[in-house]
Amino acid sequence: MNGDDVENKSEDVCESFAYQAKTDFKYLVDIYGFELTNEYIDHLNCKIIYTKSTLKIELDFNIIDELIYLRIFRKSFGDWPMKIDKENVVNFSSLLSAYKPALSIKDFQPQGWKFEKPLERISILFREVASDILSEVKWVSEFELIRMIEKDRLTN
Repeated sequence: MNGDDVENKSEDVCESFAYQAKTDFKYLVDIYGFELTNEYIDHLNCKIIYTKSTLKIELDFNIIDELIYLRIFRKSFGDWPMKIDKENVVNFSSLLSAYKPALSIKDFQPQGWKFEKPLERISILFREVASDILSEVKWVSEFELIRMIEKDRLTN
């Protein structure tokens, strides 16, 4: 494959990812009241963004890294925080480590561009481990999750 073929193929993969993500994460709209507010697709990256009043969810498939990232943002002083804000941004990998320590985030990453099963599994587990945050019952910061993970490691 030449460069143009790879670029076209990767863009097709991103479009397929976006379609499946909107299907697998439909519960965000139907149950938790989120709105699909942005969809960004190019040959290197696919990002789907859902928002509601004080929460934003970013689902990002990076073609080059072959990784799926999932983050929840909480508005702080009326603005969306930067990704490095440990008080107002929570990563799926931290939620998974804190609430399902027997599982590894590596088990939820694509093999090459085959994202279908990992994305479906992420969707199911995200709903389970983030339900209190998604329903705005309780916020758990990245700092709190790290403490939970460390405490679990010390006791096991």
